[in-house]
Amino acid sequence: MLPSALALLILIGFTASPTSGDSEDPSPSVYLSVCGKNITPDAQSFANNFVDAAEKISQNIKTSGFGTSSSGDTLTVFVLGQCYSYLSPPNCQLCFDQSRSRLPSCYPAVSGRIYVDGCFLEYSDRNVETDSVDSADAYACSNITVEDRIRPVFSKSTAELMGNLTGEAGRKADYSQVGSVTVAPDLTVYGMAECWRTLNVTGCKDCLEKGRANIVGKCLPAGGGKAMNAGCFLRYSVDSFYANQSSSAGGGGGDSSADRGCVGPVLQYAGNLSRQYAADRVVPSASSRRLLATDLISCR
Repeated sequence: MLPSALALLILIGFTASPTSGDSEDPSPSVYLSVCGKNITPDAQSFANNFVDAAEKISQNIKTSGFGTSSSGDTLTVFVLGQCYSYLSPPNCQLCFDQSRSRLPSCYPAVSGRIYVDGCFLEYSDRNVETDSVDSADAYACSNITVEDRIRPVFSKSTAELMGNLTGEAGRKADYSQVGSVTVAPDLTVYGMAECWRTLNVTGCKDCLEKGRANIVGKCLPAGGGKAMNAGCFLRYSVDSFYANQSSSAGGGGGDSSADRGCVGPVLQYAGNLSRQYAADRVVPSASSRRLLATDLISCR
């Protein structure tokens, strides 16, 4: 049996991408992937609609860091994607490409969402633009610890920081805010709070409050925490995560803007191969897949 368009996307992703254990991998880290339990009755049509909907928002992601789209008259697929406000355009494009290549691992489920280091992407058989919180909301706490002597002030300062950030984000037009607080001469806490732009003010505030309560109430005094809800993402950390990604030059480790400019077109080529299959049912040759892998490796 020939693979579906999304199965092909998965195949291309595994063939072309370095493994997550590679310390030289420039790809953004995946924090969480959530797949729905229901299965589509028409795998091929749903796959084609996903590929088309994801492609529709790619230009908006490139220009504004945000996009929504849908595809298909029957078995309609809705897609929502957003880069976090602190991400530079090159990093945003790389993050979207990474999430678009990873999210099809949920296939053939009718819904899935993925939280990547810098962006969020979701697809569903229903419009998810107003989803704020749901039963799949999650949080994760870091295993980094702070010294016993400063834990009380660290916890108090971090809780206040996240309270301020969630309040400010809920009042801003773009629903996003980053900030930091110095706890000790050698210790600063960095935080962010951001809702998806499709929410209304009430939905954003509800989402932020749930996320804040989880990471403040259940993660502190750990050195980091993330809240991954249906309509928002929150994070605090002793690492300057947003400062490292806010410039086009990015952080260290060889992750230059030239590297990212190379990876984007290669992943776009992967998408072109999958769309070719969706349109013509022509499976890319082994040589095409090897070329794709070689090109991506050369970007590193």
